[in-house]
Amino acid sequence: MVTGFYTIDSLLAHDLTDFFSAVVHLILPAFTLGFAQLAIILRMTRSGMLEVLGQDYIRTARAKGVSERDVVFRHAFRNAMNATLTVSGLTVGSAFAGDVYVESIFSWNGIGKYFLQAALLPGFTDLLGYLFIVTVFYVAANLVVDVLYAAVDPQVRLGGS
Repeated sequence: MVTGFYTIDSLLAHDLTDFFSAVVHLILPAFTLGFAQLAIILRMTRSGMLEVLGQDYIRTARAKGVSERDVVFRHAFRNAMNATLTVSGLTVGSAFAGDVYVESIFSWNGIGKYFLQAALLPGFTDLLGYLFIVTVFYVAANLVVDVLYAAVDPQVRLGGS
């Protein structure tokens, strides 16, 4: 093993059988970890879409004869995504908290199990390392969300003034 990641190590060894086996064994833990966050994100998307679909410019687009598909995807969906993107960035922290449980349930060695073992040790350096890694991922996820705001919302501009 080079990296300790089954998928990466199997690709480095050019062993596609092990790679597909690792991917299949990732499905249930990934689904378990993402299911709660998915529910929150879908709820926010639905409420944002319901709010935007009642706006005057949506009724105007429909009155002009714009197809329903274009109304929903080009006009409504882009404007409803701001709150959804915000919640998506915030759920990264919940995913790290859920990672501790998922790794315990599926008996996997990972950063969640490392955190549990570090919490039982008397030193703080392992805990600080874990918190540093989580913080970097959390800040990076929110940076990606801020950049996506500019891609989704035409009123948001990147850069200075």
